[in-house]
Amino acid sequence: MSANASRENANISQLHYENEYLKKKLEDLTALHENAVALHSQEKQDLSNKLDRAMQLVSQEQSINMSMQKQLMPTSRDHKKVMVAVLVMLRIYAAAQTKTFMDRIVM
Repeated sequence: MSANASRENANISQLHYENEYLKKKLEDLTALHENAVALHSQEKQDLSNKLDRAMQLVSQEQSINMSMQKQLMPTSRDHKKVMVAVLVMLRIYAAAQTKTFMDRIVM
């Protein structure tokens, strides 16, 4: 009976040791899991911040592009100035051509 009691005590000690070992492993894994969750949350927040920043930059770029397009597009006043300048140049050219033609006739 003493041998059986001794074996049972050894089994109990072994089970107690395994139980403590598993508790420690569970604590370690729980800590690792909590760290992973915190890291994931931080990475998710970082990505969200980067996405927000990228969207702001795209919006700014679009705004700048629209502003530049408006600046580059001639206004109706600019069109009138160009048309007047073209008409003046055409009249000068026509007058010069007429003078050249008249000079030829006279000669």
